[in-house]
Amino acid sequence: MGRNVLLRTRNNIARRSLPIKNSSRQGWRKSSIRSGFLLAAILLCPFMLYPYNVPVALAQNTPPVANAGGDRDVYTNDSITLMGSATDPDGDPIVAWQWSLDSKPTGSLADLAPIDSPNPIFFADTEGAYIVSLIVFDGTDWSLPDTITIRAADNLPPVAVIAADPISGPAPLTVQFDGSGSYDPEGGELRYSWQFDDGNGSTDVSATNIYIFPGDYTVRFTVVDELGEGNQATILITVLSEANTPPIADAGGDRDVYTNDSITLMGSGIDPDGDPIVAWQWSVDSQPPGSSVNLFPPNATTPSFSADTEGEYLVSLIVFDGTDWSLPDTITIRVADNLPPVAVIAADPISGPAPLTVQFDGSGSFDPEGGNISFLWRFGTGDAAIVPTPSSMYLFPGEYTVDLLVTDELGATGQDTVLITVLSEANTPPTISPVATPISGSAPLLVEFAANAMDDDGDPLTHAWDFGDPGSADNTSTDANPSHVYTTPGSYLAWVTVSDSQDEVSGSITIVVDQDLGFSVKAAWVKWSRRDRTRGQVSVRADITPMTPEPDDVVTIYVDGIMLFAAPFSSFVPICNENDDDGNNNSAVSIFTLKDRFLCVIWNVTTGHVWVYRRNIDLHTLDNTNGVDVEFHLGSSVAVENIMMTPLGQRRLYYWRGRNH
Repeated sequence: MGRNVLLRTRNNIARRSLPIKNSSRQGWRKSSIRSGFLLAAILLCPFMLYPYNVPVALAQNTPPVANAGGDRDVYTNDSITLMGSATDPDGDPIVAWQWSLDSKPTGSLADLAPIDSPNPIFFADTEGAYIVSLIVFDGTDWSLPDTITIRAADNLPPVAVIAADPISGPAPLTVQFDGSGSYDPEGGELRYSWQFDDGNGSTDVSATNIYIFPGDYTVRFTVVDELGEGNQATILITVLSEANTPPIADAGGDRDVYTNDSITLMGSGIDPDGDPIVAWQWSVDSQPPGSSVNLFPPNATTPSFSADTEGEYLVSLIVFDGTDWSLPDTITIRVADNLPPVAVIAADPISGPAPLTVQFDGSGSFDPEGGNISFLWRFGTGDAAIVPTPSSMYLFPGEYTVDLLVTDELGATGQDTVLITVLSEANTPPTISPVATPISGSAPLLVEFAANAMDDDGDPLTHAWDFGDPGSADNTSTDANPSHVYTTPGSYLAWVTVSDSQDEVSGSITIVVDQDLGFSVKAAWVKWSRRDRTRGQVSVRADITPMTPEPDDVVTIYVDGIMLFAAPFSSFVPICNENDDDGNNNSAVSIFTLKDRFLCVIWNVTTGHVWVYRRNIDLHTLDNTNGVDVEFHLGSSVAVENIMMTPLGQRRLYYWRGRNH
């Protein structure tokens, strides 16, 4: 017969009950247990019916360590397999696993299964963060929890990558920026935006910027994917103080003076770096034969000399900023016993349509010595005049150079010219009144355009159409009345520009292209309440073109003007995937539902099947005289179908059933 022996440790670290079988009734029997690392020996008496308290040293257990895997980024509606693992410091086997979904996004129906497996699965049905924990058991103790975060999103953000060469140097510094290493994890197209921190920017993938002033510039590069998700990278550009720029000398303007005049030159200089001008150097590069002119002092700002001989003197100035000399600036000093007169023309108007009468005025002309001057006008038409303020009429279009020659009392002359432009007679711009037929409809939409252009002058007209559809191969036309097919839903602004070769006018038309919903009602019924004939229930079963709407597309269904529901597609919840014809799960076939207390909508966006049930709705305006219109609205697209409702039986006049007719 067997006995259970209870072992108690002195410090109650462990309690073990051992079953002992007595195969013999003779004497005592030795048995043993092993716990941890110590062996305890026990003498047992087969005739004893009570336990001995035997002190046994048992080693204390160390709990295992759980590992739930790392944080992850996944797409919404992905099936997620968790990868759990564990270690035990004592080398004990892991005998149990326990997962828990501690947090999930609002509206999510996700759950783990099986929760006692190392690799459970859940469905990330809603965008947001899922917090998952794992604990494991080694037969004695449970581990502490290990927690990870699964982030689900409909669209992962793009990655912005900057390259710049160089990233530092003296001003002015030209830097080549390259963002071509940026990418979208989904492989979509990206839009780019550079901000160079000096007021300049660019929207190209690669760009060049010139930094004029020293300083540190933080360049920000932003990339945005097709769904508007963005990311940014920055890089620091260091612009050092620029290398010295030589100064610029200014020797003043050319001058006309009399022989033996004392001439004072007026020099100046500027430095782009703001450095002071510390030295000046003048030189006479050329002078008339026989002249012995010298500048004094040649290193001053305003030296002087005496124009001792009639003729031309070429004088140059260079300046020094402490680092570099400037290039020379040269002026001409013309010396004469008699200075020539100065001719000055004024004309009004200087352009206009033929016939054009122009009033000329030479009274601003003068002789520096104050003597009398004579006038000679040549008008470019073969006509001439000798008075100070003549007029001339130009009969034919063209350009005419008018010349005024003035002569002083000593025969010296001065000249001035002006250009007169005579246009064709005044043009009347064309007029347009563009129209399009139709201006809205479902894709593909053929639109006929007409410019309806006229020109009162009878000038020939040219047309330039832009249909606002850059994705098409025939987005432009030069026909007066072209046509265009819009294949993609959206709003388009079509422009036409009409020109008569002198003036042009433009006009635009907005074309709205809806999505072809392919709406077809398969069946519908209406059931009135027995107690209140103004309220009841409505059910509609229909097919539409298979599609996946945008989240912000509002879905609305009306029956005879009575709205059954209106909700954005983002409020629909995906509930399952269907099997294909071979019985295989087809993850692309998605069924969405919208439910509340009085409403149930089920929509298979892949097959296009839609079922709507609405109860407790006001039906007092429903009129079946000419059938009822069932309307399906998706965003800006609308589809309507009329059905006839038929009563079912004399006793059930409150119950109508309709089918497409």
